[in-house]
Amino acid sequence: MSHLSAADGYLVLGYLQPAIEQLRLARNAGDLDFYNGSIADAKLRETEAALLQEQGENR
Repeated sequence: MSHLSAADGYLVLGYLQPAIEQLRLARNAGDLDFYNGSIADAKLRETEAALLQEQGENR
């Protein structure tokens, strides 16, 4: 669960890549219940999409 909290902190600061890494670690750690796992999955999808959009704008 601490990876999920770390990811939230990175998201607040606008650090998308470290947030994605923490969300992936949270999913792979296996200690999330269904509810928090679903939250992590949704945040991961949204953050990956935001990173792709940000990278596209910087080209």
